[in-house]
Amino acid sequence: TTVTPSSGITYNWSGPGIVSGSGTGTITVNQSGTYQVTVTNTANNCTATASQNVVQNTTPPSITAATSGSLNCTTNTVLVSTTVTPSSGITYNWSGPGIVSGSGTGTITVNQGGTYQVTVTNTANNCTASTSQSVAMDNNVPSVSIASSGSLNCSTTSAQISTTVTPAGTYTYNWTGPGIVSGGSTGTITVNQGGTYQVTVTNTANSCTVAINQSITQNTTAPSVSAAASSSLNCTTNTVLVSTTVTPSSGITYNWSGPGIVSGSGTGTITVNQSGTYQVTVTNTANNCTAVTSQAVTQNTTAPSITAAASGSLNCTTNTVLVSTTVTPSSGITYNWSGPGIVSGSGTGTITVNQGGTYQVTVTNTANNCTASTSQSVAMDSNVPSVTIVSTGSLNCSTTSAQISTTVTPAGTYTYNWTGPGIVSGGSTGTITVNQGGTYQVTVTNTANSCTVAINQSITQNTTAPSVSAAANGTLDCNNFTIQITSTVNPTSVTYNWSGPGIVSGAGTGTITVNQPGNYNLVITDPANTCTNTTNVSVTQNTTAPTVTSGGNATLTCSSPSVNISASATPNTGVTINWLGGVCGPTNTFTTQACSPGTYTIEVTDNTNGCTGTNTVQVVPDSNLPDISATPSGSINCSISSVQIVGTSTTSPVSYTWAGSGITGGNGTPTITVNQGGTYTLTIINTSNGCSNSTLITVVENTNTPTASAAANGTLDCNNSTIQITSTVNPSSVTYNWSGPGIVSGAGTGTITVNQPGTYSLVVTDAVNNCTTSVTNISVSQ
Repeated sequence: TTVTPSSGITYNWSGPGIVSGSGTGTITVNQSGTYQVTVTNTANNCTATASQNVVQNTTPPSITAATSGSLNCTTNTVLVSTTVTPSSGITYNWSGPGIVSGSGTGTITVNQGGTYQVTVTNTANNCTASTSQSVAMDNNVPSVSIASSGSLNCSTTSAQISTTVTPAGTYTYNWTGPGIVSGGSTGTITVNQGGTYQVTVTNTANSCTVAINQSITQNTTAPSVSAAASSSLNCTTNTVLVSTTVTPSSGITYNWSGPGIVSGSGTGTITVNQSGTYQVTVTNTANNCTAVTSQAVTQNTTAPSITAAASGSLNCTTNTVLVSTTVTPSSGITYNWSGPGIVSGSGTGTITVNQGGTYQVTVTNTANNCTASTSQSVAMDSNVPSVTIVSTGSLNCSTTSAQISTTVTPAGTYTYNWTGPGIVSGGSTGTITVNQGGTYQVTVTNTANSCTVAINQSITQNTTAPSVSAAANGTLDCNNFTIQITSTVNPTSVTYNWSGPGIVSGAGTGTITVNQPGNYNLVITDPANTCTNTTNVSVTQNTTAPTVTSGGNATLTCSSPSVNISASATPNTGVTINWLGGVCGPTNTFTTQACSPGTYTIEVTDNTNGCTGTNTVQVVPDSNLPDISATPSGSINCSISSVQIVGTSTTSPVSYTWAGSGITGGNGTPTITVNQGGTYTLTIINTSNGCSNSTLITVVENTNTPTASAAANGTLDCNNSTIQITSTVNPSSVTYNWSGPGIVSGAGTGTITVNQPGTYSLVVTDAVNNCTTSVTNISVSQ
């Protein structure tokens, strides 16, 4: 009953089968019928009535069973099915020798003959019924033997294979094999090929089969034969052999035919003396099988045809000519030459010769050894002209040209080719004009036969100019405003003529003083032959100050209270260095230190020319602190074992350093992972200036487990078919998870009702931090 109000109430029950609880709000009954309760509020004696009908169901289910067929060699499984009333709310329990599947359903699949029993239970009232079903099985395989009538060969072209089957019955036959002629669906077949034959015999009563093989041998292999001729008939070969190669090599007979068989007609090799086709038939005496082949024999007695020709005549420029042949056929030819001046090619179709005369060649066709001959004449002309040569005189500074002339015999047509250092004109005639001393050579060629002769003529020349050289004794620079240029001449009896941009003195002598850079030219003249010579001296000026390059401005930071400042110079050696502005390091090196902001100047002086270059470096302060923030991603509890703390800074570049007792990863990065609650410190360093900033972050950790206890409030007996197990938990905000053999209600609450003895367990979970506590071994007795 459910009563409002819930306290100060008395109960009065009536009905046919009250077992216990008649004075309480809950009674236990064991009979069907209507039960009525009257409740009285003791505070005002007011009453209320309610009733409840209890029904009883003890009717067992009805069941029949049937099979889908019998087991045999093709039917490996059958179904055993039930028909049950009612059709729903039924459980099945099967037993039998060969259950494959379905043992918990109304239909099972079985693979063995025998009796199968099923018990069905109506889950609505636990009432049961049973039945059984027999399954028949026939898998007897026939016994088959097989035999053949013999082997196949060239005279026996077919054979039979027969079967004998037991026990007596009706069977089907299925034959396979390479040469079945007839009987493929009967017990006996006729075959015409060797090989393996298989028959599959099937018992039509139960579809059981057996397969058996029988081999048939066959020997119908013809011999293999090939033939070849030893060569062709030609001018030197009057007979040739025609030979065979036969497999097998023994037990063979030969039968030849052809136009010119000399001997061997009953053997594997014949001798023939005529061209034509020769045919042989070979027979294997073991099986009378034959094979035929043929071989052609050719004859070639045709002599080659040949002509010869020379490529020209021999003369003074043509030292060799070719004598060539044209031969048919063009290949398979050998050559044999004779004559007075063969240089090369005597074994080929073309020879090179260097003498006039007659050359003869004999050619042989190597295919048939037939020959042919021919000859060719070569002419020769090598007469050389006779030449004399004279000149008109010598060359000097006043005589600037001369002639050289030639006289040639015999009379004829000639060409002239002159060489020499100073030919002015006539280089292809008999007389040339020249303007330089030296040796001149003319080559005279007879155009009739290209024969040549060469002759020389020397021309003397006195045009030697005086020698002169000059050099400056230094460079104009900041330390030297004038320098001297001094000349050296030969002979010494010359006159001097200087020119240039800055001659101070000495213009008519061998040494001048100059005060400007540039090119100075000296012309000297030899009075003996008025020949002149010239030299040039370049005077350079170096007033360039060193180029000074600053190494860049510098910054004083938190990590660097002093900084290096530097510069470089071109040139960077042979210089004097001086820093201005109050450096705190050395003043005479390219790199020094600055300890305070300001402007620093470096002076670099070239020790070679005394010139000075400068540059400056700015030193500025930088002490900016990085901004910093950090936030944890959550709290640590029993389900969250680690959280992240994310640090951020808008300053760049920075480095991150973390401190704390539970850091598991990420130290040195913006984000760390921690597995303990507590205080963590993040330090961010501005890596550009070394300035740092720090902050503290607190991570909350809640891993407190709840407390719990539980106990049963009684014992299960004939008066108490159910009892309660009640738990006491702190805190109250938990979830409950009960386990045990007979929980009736309350599985998700702090109190459960149970109806079976045994051990019960409770797991409570704190809804705030997911921490759990277990209470085990809660015993309920009965």
